[in-house]
Amino acid sequence: MATTIRINEDVKQQLKIKSVATGVSQFNLANKYILEGIKNDSTPNKPVKTIEEIEKILDYDKKEEKINPDIDLTGNIPDELKLNDENELNTPVSDMNDIKNILEFDKNSNVDALKDLDGEVVFDKPTNSLKLKKEAYKKG
Repeated sequence: MATTIRINEDVKQQLKIKSVATGVSQFNLANKYILEGIKNDSTPNKPVKTIEEIEKILDYDKKEEKINPDIDLTGNIPDELKLNDENELNTPVSDMNDIKNILEFDKNSNVDALKDLDGEVVFDKPTNSLKLKKEAYKKG
């Protein structure tokens, strides 16, 4: 069985040169070098789990109750997931007029959600945030 691996371009060139010089295929050289590397590798092994730990993990996975919610592909939202008030109907947006009505309602609303955000800075005139940031770095 053969597989594809990615190697550094310099390593690839050295492998080609060594293959030409020795007359051995790049495939055989790569396999030889990888096997020698594995045999002589001194990288410390990660701690191995004991059989008891593995059994405990497997038993936990067996006992774990898998929650498989019923998926409704019709687009109906279950009552427990609805985000609207009880008196509102949960109707999907079906056309551009609905979207325009929602946007117009939000535009005319006196509630500005952004004002509730922490750290908002309001200016009376348009600003260039990139320029302000550069100036702040110069001062600091």
